[in-house]
Parts: sequence; C-alpha cells; structure tokens
Amino acid sequence: MQLRNRSFDSKRSLSAPSRPVRRARRSAVALVGVALVAATAAGCGSSVPSGAAGGEGGGSQTLDIAYNTGLTNIDPALACSSPYDYHVVTAAYDNMIELSPRRDASGAQEVAPALAERWNVSRDGKTYTFSLRRDATFASGNPVTADDVVFSLRRLLDRDGCQAYVLTMGEKGLFRSIEKVDDHTVRVRIAHSDPLFLLRMTSRGNGPIDRRLLAQHGGLSRAGDEWLARHTAGAGAYELESYDPDSEVRLRARPNYWREPVGAKNVVMRIVTDPTTLQTLTASGDVDLAYGVGLKDLRSLEQQGRQIFANASNRYAYIGLNNDKPPVDDARVREALWLAMPHAELQERFGYGYARAFAGMIPPAMPFYPGFAVPARDVERAKQLIQQAGATGKRISLAVKSGETEQLQMATALQSAWKEIGIDVQINTLSASAFSDTVSNFKTQAYILRDGSSVNDPAFFLGFFAMCGNPFNWSRYCDRDVDRLLDEGRTEPDQKRRAQIYREASERIVADNPILPIFASDTIAVASPRLRGYEYFDDQQLVIRKLKVDGAS
Repeated sequence: MQLRNRSFDSKRSLSAPSRPVRRARRSAVALVGVALVAATAAGCGSSVPSGAAGGEGGGSQTLDIAYNTGLTNIDPALACSSPYDYHVVTAAYDNMIELSPRRDASGAQEVAPALAERWNVSRDGKTYTFSLRRDATFASGNPVTADDVVFSLRRLLDRDGCQAYVLTMGEKGLFRSIEKVDDHTVRVRIAHSDPLFLLRMTSRGNGPIDRRLLAQHGGLSRAGDEWLARHTAGAGAYELESYDPDSEVRLRARPNYWREPVGAKNVVMRIVTDPTTLQTLTASGDVDLAYGVGLKDLRSLEQQGRQIFANASNRYAYIGLNNDKPPVDDARVREALWLAMPHAELQERFGYGYARAFAGMIPPAMPFYPGFAVPARDVERAKQLIQQAGATGKRISLAVKSGETEQLQMATALQSAWKEIGIDVQINTLSASAFSDTVSNFKTQAYILRDGSSVNDPAFFLGFFAMCGNPFNWSRYCDRDVDRLLDEGRTEPDQKRRAQIYREASERIVADNPILPIFASDTIAVASPRLRGYEYFDDQQLVIRKLKVDGAS
C-alpha cells in the first residue's frame, strides 16, 4: 500500500463542544475511514502545547460519578472485566496516541498525539517510530522516557491479558521488536502491515507505567501485579487516592500535568448497586454523572432537567452459553433456547427505545453487520429440540452481575420463557469480582452480560468472541472454518470481499448459537444540568479530565 503523509496542526483544538442529546445516533463508524487515518499516517506533527499544571488552577470542585456495578482490576494490562475499570485507567494513564474528538469525512474518529508528539510509519507499514514529549512526567514526578514505554509494552504482552489481545488481536508473533532508540524515541516493528494497528495503539490500556515506582512495589513479580491491580502508576491527569472496588474509588488531580488544567480537582466514583438509590441520587443532583441508570427512568429524569447522553454503540446484552457444559454443549438445546426467547417482548420491555434486537455476533453499529432476521418465537419447535436432546427438566445455572438490575429482570423473564420448554433456570447474582471469576474461568453454564469492542471492527471483536482457544472466548465456541474466515478477513484489503467473509462466518455462527444476543443498546450516561465537557468516544470510555461542574466549589 502506498502511504501518504499526514500531519496534525498543534494550533488546532483537539476538543469539540459536547451537548446533551436525547438520542445521539450516528451511522456505524466506518472501518475504512479509521483504518486509513491510522495506517496510512507516515508522519504526525506536534501535539497540543503544554498547559498549566493539571492539579493547579484546574478547577477546585469535586466531581461525583455513580456506577451501578463495581470495578475488578485497574492494572492497564488486565483491566477489562468491568465496563468501568477503564474509567480509572483512562484518568490515571495517558497513552502515546489517542482518539481525537475530530472526525474525518467518513465519521471515523481521528488518531491524535498525546505522550508521543509525533510518529512515523515505514512505507511497508511494519515499523512505527514514536517521538515522546520531553515535558511529560508520571504522577511520582519521574520523567516519561522510552525505557518506560518499552518496559510497559513488553510487560503488557508478557501478561497476555485483555490489553495484549487488543494490541495483537490474538496473533502470536505480531510484535517482532520493541526497542528504545534514544531517551525519547521508541521503535516498534511488527510482522506485517496491519491497517488497524495504530488505531489499536489508542486503546486506553496502552499507557506507559512508571517502571521505577512499580519496582518499589514488586516490579514484574506477582507482588508487583497485585499492587498495580489496586494502585496507579501513570502519566495521566489523576492519581489514585483510595480504592474500594465494590464501594468507592477516589482520584485526585496531580500537579504538573503536562496538558491543560483538568475540570475537577477531586473525583469520587461511587458504586451504587441498588437501582432505586442510584435513580434517587441521579434525580436529586447528588451525583454529577451516573452510569447504569435504568432505561425506564430516563424519560422521567430528562423531564426533571437531567442531561441524557445516548450514543449508538457496538455494545449489546447477550446470554453467553458455555459450549463445553451440558446441556448447553448440545447445539439443539442452544437453538431451542434461542427459538423460545421472547425477542420482541425483551426489546420493548427493557429497551425503552434505546435498543435493537439482532441475530449473530456482529451488532448493528459495527461495520459488516449482516442484518440477519430475528426469528419469531416458536415454543413448539423449541420443545421438540429439547426432547430430541434428552434435556427436558435439565437445570441451567445463569450468572448475573450484582447491580445490573435490568439484566436480572431479563434473566427472570428468560427463566419464565424457558420453563415453558422444560428448562429449569437457576439465577445466581454475583458481585462484580465474583462474576468475573465465575465467567472467565468457565465455572457456569450460562451468564448474562453487556459487552462490546474497543475497536469497532469484526476482525477484533470476533477474535475474542469466536476464535477457538481464545481466553476471552467465554462461551468456548470453536469452529475451525470460522477461524479460517476470521484470519482471512483480518488482512483482506478489499472491503466487498471482507463483507462476504464476515457474512459467511456469521452464517456459521448463527447456525450454532454459541451466544444468544438479547439486543444492542446505546451507551447511556445521565448528567446533572451543570455538567460540562462530556464527550463520547468510539471506544466508549469516559475522559474524566475534561469534565467540569458549573458553579461547584
């Protein structure tokens, strides 16, 4: 591929005004636009200039954010089990490059400088050279150097957790080398041209770790990993003040932050698993921003003057089925469960106009969505399949995360629906950490979850949802023909051919029903009318440093 130069004007603002919307729907982010912006960038110009110290004069108020479920791990290499882990990671760790609020003509978000003020990509697309800012420091005061970046990327890959998958899409051997050129230059070599690589480098968990601080707490040992799971060591706008993942997390703005002043000096992140309490706090204005508020409450909250931020996303609620555990190891049982699901009722009862039912693994907001029809409910056919499988009267354990009230209600509705076909569903409500352990270690037959992709592309998403043996393939689904198709789609340059590949893979997946999608829903946040600075990014992560509460003290 012929690469062209691309530059960023340091005088042009990287911020765009954000405004509340009832339904901020957009067309799916175009893969082509994102990939071309990311992969064809042969050079990148200067970043935004240094601002005043982030914690000095950047706003003295406290920002209160409420979440309906707790956190699990804030180690950048491993954070992903809770949808809110990355909120802390984003606040405490800056990346070399990041998504910009600016969008190109296709609607895709551009890639912008951060700790790396510029970068270059070789003409063969296999070598990336990043030039670091010289004025950036970690919260400890230690300077951000090439040694820190090399250390952090190597550690990330060695831990082989969520973030390693983000960077490699599960491809072993993608990274050929990560090396320091000088104190402020890092060179990364990969095995082949990868049009999504630069985009994946913007993922929130790629920020460098203060290796000298980590060395004081165990370094690369297990003790170091345990420390980093509950502490921060980044170059972001905030540092951790206290951490109770099931109750409350506190952040404080750090001094001498290299960017513009932050909007709030202190951040309190409350875990409020009781839905009534969460709704009350949001309605009363006791919290400035809330996640996980029941969709049924949104219209009332909007009428009370609350801002509703609703953005179409690739996240969706689904029933995961452990394809290795009976009785759901039988494809006939999985098909029966799918046919017995009251799809229209679930969408109407729990979607409240913010959801869309679909079939397969690729959601409507993702490129190459195949658009398969959702079947009408067929209880009689489902009963026949259960009888043929010898599963009548069998019990299925269904794990639900505490605080996810609507998911619990969906589970109850499904429990009733599946009882009609002779399946007994036992619902187990678990804390965020217990849920993560149960699901990721394949201890349950089924679970209900809302999940999505930080990279809006099937090559990334289906890799961890459907590839044989992937540790994040929690359904343990395996079809070698699907693997072959996904490998082909990952590097296929022709978009029409990619569409054919993903449709063929989707047809095979739909026939097997390894997971049962309930519906795709918008990413929702509810805010006080005084909140300013909210911006939606395609990776669906909150950028706390930009938030400010008018009139707070």
